[in-house]
Parts: sequence; C-alpha cells; structure tokens
Amino acid sequence: FDMAGNPVTDFQIARGERFVVRLDALAQSRNDAMWVISDLLPAGVEIETVLTAADAGDTGPFHWLGTLSDVDMTETRDDRFIASWRTQSQYGNQTRRLTLAYVVRATTQGDFVFPGAHIEDMYRPEIMASTASGRLSVTPPPTL
Repeated sequence: FDMAGNPVTDFQIARGERFVVRLDALAQSRNDAMWVISDLLPAGVEIETVLTAADAGDTGPFHWLGTLSDVDMTETRDDRFIASWRTQSQYGNQTRRLTLAYVVRATTQGDFVFPGAHIEDMYRPEIMASTASGRLSVTPPPTL
C-alpha cells in the first residue's frame, strides 16, 4: 500500500518513496503450533519500521490496515522481516489469524526480484505456505 492506504499495483516506485507491506495469514491447522514467517525483501528497499496494533486499529495513523496481531517476536534484517507467533487449539480461531505490517523505503534504483513470503510450523516444517514472487522497479526520484 502507499502511505495513504491505496493498493500499489504496478510495483514501479520512485527512489525515496515509502510504502506499507501487509502480511495476512490463517493457520488452518487446529493443533498447537509455533509459526515463523519470513518475508524476503527486494534488494532495492529497506525496512523503516514495524507497525504495531497501536499504529492501526480504529484510531491509529494506519487505521486503514485494520487490526494488527500481537506476536511473540518480530525482527528486521537488511534483507528480510521475520516474526513468530503461537496458535493454541484451546482458543479456537482467535489466535490462528495473523496480520502484520511494516513500512519500507525504496533506496536503490533498478529492477529487482520481489521474493515471496514463507511461513512454516517451526517444529513441523512440512506444514508451510509461500506467496508468489514478482518484480519491483525503483525509478529515479521525480525532478522539479
């Protein structure tokens, strides 16, 4: 999404431009599990900040994201965003839904592969899912 909440569809952004990445997942397993999600970044962008439940929700500046999930851990690296959370069978659907978001900035001009996100059960890695990959083009900043 752009910073106003509009979906980004062409994946051509100007250097210096910021946008929001939202990750949505639903664990279909009814077993207790520890999930790890890893979202690899294109080479031309860097993570600025991870958004919290207070940043979204009804009154936050990113209210258009809806409710963001509380997780056990988030970590940002140069090339990826990582988070983990638990699902517990005693809580029903409540803990099986995940919505996370973070802000990135385009830093380097060029054409890059936009790798997909990957999620898996930490202790049963055969239970996993991945999103599609794509391409991202970072163009020079607009001139006056």
